[in-house]
Amino acid sequence: MLAASSADAVAAAQALELYPRWPEFIGDDGGRRVVSTVLPSYAQWVPPQPDYWLPGRVDLEDIDLPVWRLAGWYDVFCEGTLAAYTALARTNRAPQRLIVGPWTHIGMFAQSTPEVDFGPEAAGAVYAAESEAFLRAGVDGTEPAKTGVTVFVMGDNTWRDLPSWPPPSTEMALYLGAAGELPTTTARGSQSWKHDPSNPVPTRGGRTLQGGLPFPGPADQRLLSERGDVRTWQTEPLEEDLTVIGTVTAHLHASSTAPVFDLVVKLCDVHPD
Repeated sequence: MLAASSADAVAAAQALELYPRWPEFIGDDGGRRVVSTVLPSYAQWVPPQPDYWLPGRVDLEDIDLPVWRLAGWYDVFCEGTLAAYTALARTNRAPQRLIVGPWTHIGMFAQSTPEVDFGPEAAGAVYAAESEAFLRAGVDGTEPAKTGVTVFVMGDNTWRDLPSWPPPSTEMALYLGAAGELPTTTARGSQSWKHDPSNPVPTRGGRTLQGGLPFPGPADQRLLSERGDVRTWQTEPLEEDLTVIGTVTAHLHASSTAPVFDLVVKLCDVHPD
């Protein structure tokens, strides 16, 4: 917002000071005045009710607008985009479109991330043109808007059209074995480790917002797996291709001597090399 504005330095400094506390001043007149100075259009779309953006405040069944969505598997906003498509495609008659590529938030349409090149098929310039066609659809006799879901399948490095999101699929359950295995039948046992809150596991790759370090996208996790506070479970080498499309979830049972703790789960593809 600040980079795209011609606001004076005083207003910009005030906005930066308020930014870490934005939930507190979103309904405050003083905070609104500062942000409106930096971004004049802000006052035009901020509703008068402070609770407008709370979950459940908007009834999706009342929204009947065509929406074209673009997301990246490594974009921090990916899950929200998927959820929005699913909700409106289920409740609305207007055309709904979803495209998901192997991209990061700041690397839309790029074929490579810092550590992986997904090939020329990943370059999504064709979908940039499609967005304009979607906006023009039905105007002056143009073709109807294309609807549905198109996703980039990493590994195959190909695009695939799907009837819906999430697509029809077969559920596959894996269990955390005590010795680090991932069997398909219930496993028993436990693992324990020590974690120092002053030395957290660093972020390497994944879904982050901006460029720079830590960079977003797929990344080699081997250095992290060598830490004493990281545990790894691994299947045997796959004998045939396994395509994972849909929602991946983890159900964990854990306890800690600390009053508050965080667990982070990563699903990794182990390459032959």
